[in-house]
Amino acid sequence: MPSRVRDSVREELELVEEGVERVLYSARADSFARDYLIRATDPLAVARSCVSAAARAFVRAGISFSAEGPSVLVLTDPKWLAFAVRQVVSNSLKYTPRGGRVTAALRRDEGGWTLSLRDTGRGVPAEDLPRIFDRGFTGANGRDFPGATGMGLYIVARLCEEMGHAVSASSEPGAYTEVSIRFGDKSGYLDPADAGITKT
Repeated sequence: MPSRVRDSVREELELVEEGVERVLYSARADSFARDYLIRATDPLAVARSCVSAAARAFVRAGISFSAEGPSVLVLTDPKWLAFAVRQVVSNSLKYTPRGGRVTAALRRDEGGWTLSLRDTGRGVPAEDLPRIFDRGFTGANGRDFPGATGMGLYIVARLCEEMGHAVSASSEPGAYTEVSIRFGDKSGYLDPADAGITKT
């Protein structure tokens, strides 16, 4: 099989797998209380792991990745957080042109630690931004991608709410989109070097 055909088949399979995962997580979100485990987790490590798993897609799209921030532990469910990160990264890969960049940054302010995922893509129109977490909303950008369902960020918002995290987005058309997950200021924050627990 020619390499171009093989890559095309692989890309289609990845899209199918992504869609199936979204459907499964959407169904499981309805029974979230029975399917989550809050534990000490390094959110930046989760982001790196998600991008590493999508390395082939990043190379194919010609998009680079960088991570900024300390290694700290926050209280979250690593599985559900990873799903949320994958949804945001998936959008970045769709809407960021070749030569662009995705950056994961972990920062602390008076409200606690925040994981931000920022891309240098086309951005979200100002009139669409307040609705990007609404169920089924695809907006102007989604109309350029027939496979867009408007469910990814909706599920992200639901999961974050269930875990007690705040999710928000900012964007400038033609410049960037940034989705941020704020973990809140809880006593569970630890430096892994000082914590006597295993990092996830």
